Amino acid sequence: MLLVVDTNRIIAAVLRDSSSRRILSSKKLAFITPRFAYHEVLRHRASLIAKSGLSGRAFDSTLYSILSKIRQVDNAELAPFFESASKVMAEIDYSDILFIALALSTSNDGIWTEDRHFERQSVVRVWKTAELLQLL
Repeated sequence: MLLVVDTNRIIAAVLRDSSSRRILSSKKLAFITPRFAYHEVLRHRASLIAKSGLSGRAFDSTLYSILSKIRQVDNAELAPFFESASKVMAEIDYSDILFIALALSTSNDGIWTEDRHFERQSVVRVWKTAELLQLL
């Protein structure tokens, strides 16, 4: 099963040893995310370090360990799908267009997220953490 991973699941896995980390470690699942997700995490690095209680070095180590389990796709590869994704997400949450574009660009089983606004679109299946835990 191949899933597009929303940034919120990456952040959850970095912040604590959680269900998200367990899912990302599963051999039954494969994951992809736009490279933008990495940059989004780094943009909030200082506040995430404070929230996690980790040192900067431990945070970075955990982040890179988690990202090693996720194939990052360059935004340029998603460009042909921006227009279609924009039509899907423009009225919902424009900042998540890259995740829909990635889902449209490849054969996958949906998006793993806890953001409810993804449920307002009907183009890509949305997976919640609890559903994935049941599969494991």
